[in-house]
Parts: sequence; C-alpha cells; structure tokens
Amino acid sequence: MSKRINRIIQLTVCLIFLTECQSSMVPRAYMPGPSMAGKSPAGSWIVMTLQQDPPLSPTAEISGELIAIEHDTVYLLTDAGFVKIRRSNISAAILYPFRPQSATAPIIAGLSLLPNMIGAIAMPDPGVAVLLLGIPLVVTATIMGLNEHFGNRLRYPLKYNLNDLGKFARFPQGLPPGLDPTKLRLK
Repeated sequence: MSKRINRIIQLTVCLIFLTECQSSMVPRAYMPGPSMAGKSPAGSWIVMTLQQDPPLSPTAEISGELIAIEHDTVYLLTDAGFVKIRRSNISAAILYPFRPQSATAPIIAGLSLLPNMIGAIAMPDPGVAVLLLGIPLVVTATIMGLNEHFGNRLRYPLKYNLNDLGKFARFPQGLPPGLDPTKLRLK
C-alpha cells in the first residue's frame, strides 16, 4: 500500500475509535438501559463529595448504591458496607440512573465515512479532499456521542436537589421500619 493510503486509513481509524476511549467507574450491574431507569429493584449508583466537619479539612469522595434519602441522612451501600451520611456533609453528588447510549452515533458516523475512504483510496489526486468531506460527519457524531455520554448524570447541587435523586434509591420513600442493614448486598 502506498504511504498516502496508510495515512488515510490511520486518520479514519483514529477519528472513529477516539470517541470510544471512555471508561466508567460505575459497576455494570448498576447501569440499566434508559427504559429501565427508576424501575430497577436496586438503587442507582451515586458518587458523593463530602466536606469533612472541620471546614479546612480536605474533601472525601464516597460511592455506592443509593439506598434511601431521608430529611437529614443519606444511606449508601458500599463495598465496605452500609453507610449513613449527614446531608449537611454532602457538598456535591453525581447520580448515574442509566447506561449511556453513546456508542451508536460514532458507529453510524464511522460507517458513513466508508464511502469517503473508498473514494479517497480510488482517486489518486483529490483523494484526501474526498476524505475530508466526511470529517464533519465524524465530528458531529462524536459531539452527539459525548452529549449522550454525559447526559446520563444527575448532578447535585448544580441542577437537582437531593430529594430529586431520592426517586432513584432502592427505597425511595425512606428506610423501611425494621430493616436490617447488614442483610443488604450490592448487586
């Protein structure tokens, strides 16, 4: 293959696969599809930033399944066990109610770019110009994919309050009376 064709293929592969270089820290069991958000028997995954009691101490971050939110306490289930957090100690929170569908747009863009690649390889002189015609499509799909990827997050205090996040808890009405927290397990 010529050097030009190799560069065209490398550029295309980079544009397609760069959008998929995103990883998630949320366990897969807590990422239902968008149609199942709020219907799962388990709570959604939440990451909280906590302000420690002395105002000058550093912040801490904790993540786990949201069990319940009550008037003064938030309950989480983490790898370490059942945790109670005072609402006043929570400075920020991000809740992940469903799995993002961000892979669809970049895949469609990549497939739509195939005719441009074939044209760039087949035409000797204006080949790169033909390939460049498809780049706006890839850029648009990448932006759409990123928008969808970050659209599955509910942020406290930026847009939602803690009570709004409570409907994605395992127990949206609060902890049931007589619940033994030691019997709760992560998915």
